[in-house]
Amino acid sequence: MKMCEAFQKSGIEVELIIPERRKNSINTDPFLYYQVDHRFRIRKLYSLDWTRFGWSVFFILQNVSFALSSLVFLIFQERKAVVYTRGDSALLWPFFLFKKFPIFIETHFKSRKFRRHLRPLVRARGIVVVTKAYRRELTSAYHIPANKIIWAPDGVDLAKFSAKGGSASGGQISNSKFQIRERLGIPQDKKIIVYTGTDLGWRGVETFKEAVRLLPQDWRVYFVGSVRPIDDLRAVFIGHKPPKEIPLWLSIADALVLCGTAKSEISLNYVSPLKLFEYLAAGRPIVAVDTPSHREILSEENALLVKPDDPEALAKAIKTALTDEALAEKIARNAATLAPQYSWDNRANRISDFISSHIH
Repeated sequence: MKMCEAFQKSGIEVELIIPERRKNSINTDPFLYYQVDHRFRIRKLYSLDWTRFGWSVFFILQNVSFALSSLVFLIFQERKAVVYTRGDSALLWPFFLFKKFPIFIETHFKSRKFRRHLRPLVRARGIVVVTKAYRRELTSAYHIPANKIIWAPDGVDLAKFSAKGGSASGGQISNSKFQIRERLGIPQDKKIIVYTGTDLGWRGVETFKEAVRLLPQDWRVYFVGSVRPIDDLRAVFIGHKPPKEIPLWLSIADALVLCGTAKSEISLNYVSPLKLFEYLAAGRPIVAVDTPSHREILSEENALLVKPDDPEALAKAIKTALTDEALAEKIARNAATLAPQYSWDNRANRISDFISSHIH
């Protein structure tokens, strides 16, 4: 939604194509939910929705049905369109479709069965990746020309974190963290650490849960998102919150934690977490697991970097962030200074320039 908005703002006519029947938790206007002001057309195509029965073969069937629907849709579209896609739909698109349209594929994760994903990447006019490591692998191991690939990490809506607050936060980010704590019912007299997101295995959140038990008893760690609780008074599990509320939860923090694990190739080399760029924009001290993917954005100048899968080291770094005021202020200031480089508008402009250079 944010990339479509940024493309639309830059003067490109955008139409977002999505599955019609895919069940999800968003039951309101998506433009309101994601706080998107520049509207574009959303077209829904038929697809099976059997994912409620499980996330294996039924998820594959849902993807296949949407890929076929999108294929039929594209056959009847004019050639002047540019097709920009994520996901697995392009796996089932025949060669003539790649001849009809300039197709650009954004890919985030390398599939375990990557060879079958290679054909559409080779046929595509251009490829967008979110990590430099993925780009190097595509060029060195699979011999895709480097000029066909652009590195474009994920981004952030800076207006949500600005002093004016934008439409998303209603101006509340200009308030102090203690005013926002009062609004959210958060203790004023405690050190507060915040993590946003889920605890999928490759995110390495279990190590953070272990680190929580090593923190002082009167500190509080707020998990904002779908995270399985642990039995510890220091850990508070808030559950899922809509995107427009995330800046408020980040603003109450004395430190923000970015997890990762060396046990997962996804975590090491293929992730560009949205939370990372929101953490930068929040202007709070960041404690991050030191992985190659995080290192593409972070350094010792804007974060405390910690050895992966080491709860003791993670707890020690969190304590440093909350007790060394000079260091915390420095890395928070540097993080906030870096954030504007990774706005959605900048990302969309870079990608649109890349597209233009490959269709003319």
